[in-house]
Amino acid sequence: MRFEFSEIDYYVKNHEAKKHTWYQPYCQRSEISPTRQEVVMHLCQELSMYRRYPLWNHDVVTFLFPHHHLITKDVIIMPVVGSEKFFDAKILRHEDEDYLIIDLLNVADYTTSVKEMRYILHNLCHVHLLRYVINNTYEMPQGYYEELEYRFFCEGLTQYLSWNEDVRLYRLSEPRYLTRRKEAFRSLTAAVHVEGEKIQTQILQLMNRLDLWQRFPDIAGMFYCEYLFQTEGVRLLKDYVMDGYDGVLDAMLEKESEEESESEEGEDE
Repeated sequence: MRFEFSEIDYYVKNHEAKKHTWYQPYCQRSEISPTRQEVVMHLCQELSMYRRYPLWNHDVVTFLFPHHHLITKDVIIMPVVGSEKFFDAKILRHEDEDYLIIDLLNVADYTTSVKEMRYILHNLCHVHLLRYVINNTYEMPQGYYEELEYRFFCEGLTQYLSWNEDVRLYRLSEPRYLTRRKEAFRSLTAAVHVEGEKIQTQILQLMNRLDLWQRFPDIAGMFYCEYLFQTEGVRLLKDYVMDGYDGVLDAMLEKESEEESESEEGEDE
C-alpha cells in the first residue's frame, strides 16, 4: 500500500485543494470548510495505519486470501477534501495505477463523534480494498442469475469481513437483525425467479445505486457468511472461499427452503 497526501497538505497549510486534478470529474467539487484541519489530520493518521492492511480481521482475511497483500501492494491511498456530499470513497484508475480516493471531510460530516468517524473511515477502506481483492480473485460472470450469484458471494464476503474489527465479536445473529435477514433472503429468492431481460437488467443496475441495507444480494450474502462462521468457524468460510461463487445460490435457496419448512411445522404444532 502506498500513500499520496498532497491534496491534504494543501488543505492543512491553508491553501485551497489543488484544482483540475484528474479525479475531480469523478467526484466533482464542493465548497471546502477552512476550519477543520484538526479532524482531517486525525483521520490522516488513521489512514497511515494501512501500511499493515487489513486492520480489521487481519488473521481471518489473511487465512482466507493469503495473496491479498500482492493484490493491494500497489494501490495508492489518496485522501482528499472538497468532493460533493454524495462522494465518500472509491477506487479509481489513473495512468495504469489504482487509487483509493477518500474524502475525509465528507467522512467527518457523517457524525460528530470522532470514534464514529474512525469506524466509518475504516469500514469504507476495508470495503473498497476487500472488494478490490475479491474482484481480482474471481472473474465476473455474464448472465442475470450468475451476476446475482456473484454479488451474493463477493459482496457478502466483502461486507461481512468489513463489518467490524473481529468476526468473533459480531452480533449479526442477534434477534434485532432477524427482520433484515429475512427481508434480504426473501427479496433475493424473489429476484432469482424474475423473468424478462429488461427488468433483470434494471435490478442489477439498481444494486449499484441503493444503500447497503437495500442491496439484498449483498446483505443476504453477509448473513450467509455469518451462518457459515457460526456453524463451523473460519475453516468453513475457507471452504466457501475456495469453492468460489458457482452454485452458492442453489445452496442458499435450499437452506432457506428447509428453514421455512421447519418454521411452518413448528407453527402447526
